[in-house]
Amino acid sequence: KYSCNDIEHGVLRGNRASPASAGTILGLWKPKGPFKDNDQRIKNVIDPPDARIHFALNCAAKSCPAIKVYTPAALEPGLQAATEAFCSDPSNAGFDEATRTLKLSKIFEWYRGDFGSDDELQGLLRKAVVGERGQELGKFFDAAGDEVNYEFLPYNWDLNDLDGEEQ
Repeated sequence: KYSCNDIEHGVLRGNRASPASAGTILGLWKPKGPFKDNDQRIKNVIDPPDARIHFALNCAAKSCPAIKVYTPAALEPGLQAATEAFCSDPSNAGFDEATRTLKLSKIFEWYRGDFGSDDELQGLLRKAVVGERGQELGKFFDAAGDEVNYEFLPYNWDLNDLDGEEQ
């Protein structure tokens, strides 16, 4: 049996603790993932995790990625499309050239370890932000060099509505 927590944090995130766990929030101890070493489900863990899953998982809040259907045959292009759609939206990945500040969704803060080093995160964004904004972001990174500041944007927990109306 798998709970939603087991699937997200155990299987998809490489058996890592939820950023909402008490140990993580309080910083009093280093929490572990949901599966213990002798758990038979450990064989299904994806390690290292693919950080693009954070653009596919959805809790139905307005700041969450769009809901999509994924199939095994189209998983790779589906994850890439979800990543591009989320990261190309300036409200999820923006930047301020004057202050050399990258303004990111809280998802990038909460799951920071899944995105790797600053260079790995910036590499993901260089590939994910498409079109003219992608070119502008590349110039931003080139000009900022190692001097990129990070700001994590407020998360909108209001629920999405099927009819597109505010909740």
